[in-house]
Amino acid sequence: MTIYSGLLVTLLLLLLGACSPGQIAGNKNGVGEYVFVGCHTVTATPHKGSYAIEPRGDLAVGAKFYFKQVSLDGTTVAPVVTGKPCRG
Repeated sequence: MTIYSGLLVTLLLLLLGACSPGQIAGNKNGVGEYVFVGCHTVTATPHKGSYAIEPRGDLAVGAKFYFKQVSLDGTTVAPVVTGKPCRG
């Protein structure tokens, strides 16, 4: 029963995260394509129309992220505006 409870909670978090402001903005093109940008720490979200997100929802200030969404044209990646590179 414990395994099923854990799976249920994980699924619920994923479904609820899909409704966060960042998830809605991040999936406007219907397909979320991401590229590795290295370790970054969230400094502001949203910022200049960009959100720091993860599968469970929006990231909080201080959280770390490693990927950035490809622009709507499908080929370019804009600079990271929601965070700064991690130290050390």
